[in-house]
Amino acid sequence: MLEPFDSLIMKAATAAGCTRVFQEKNTPTIWLDFHAVWTITLPTECNRQKVLDAVDAMLNNVLEMRKSLKATPSSDLYVMLAAPYGSAENSEWNTLAAEIERDDRLARKHVWLPDDAGKNFDAFIETTFLARPWAVDVDDQARADALQLLTKQVSIPAGWQEALLDDDLQGEDLVHKLLSIEMEQTS
Repeated sequence: MLEPFDSLIMKAATAAGCTRVFQEKNTPTIWLDFHAVWTITLPTECNRQKVLDAVDAMLNNVLEMRKSLKATPSSDLYVMLAAPYGSAENSEWNTLAAEIERDDRLARKHVWLPDDAGKNFDAFIETTFLARPWAVDVDDQARADALQLLTKQVSIPAGWQEALLDDDLQGEDLVHKLLSIEMEQTS
């Protein structure tokens, strides 16, 4: 039995570093940190009208949900749709998926066109906000190398590199440290 789409997304979110991952009861809403993600499994038949009707019905539900959300999650909503297994090599499904993703009404949409075994899920995740192209090994040298590559492309203020490489600084503490460095330099 292949793993359900929702479970695959939640596992990918956890692997990507999301710290708050849960699915609401009685809705297709998955919370990945502060991102609301709706999931839908598309009809098995590649019938354009049936698929678009299913997407429109889901968007009506998304519209209702948006009314209950605060501004930030409401404006940053995602919909992840799964086509049937084996649809990756079907040109009609590819065309339909592109059409669905181009439609920017109410939410960003990402369509997974699975191969026969669903082995291309990681490639699908790389097209979403869960992609982590900056992830590196946790050793200090790899982090330093990644930071050095970044500094060649953008200017990092003096003192930031040490703070960014300090393992003891995480989250809010890191932000406070970076802000204090900036305040010291401007005074």
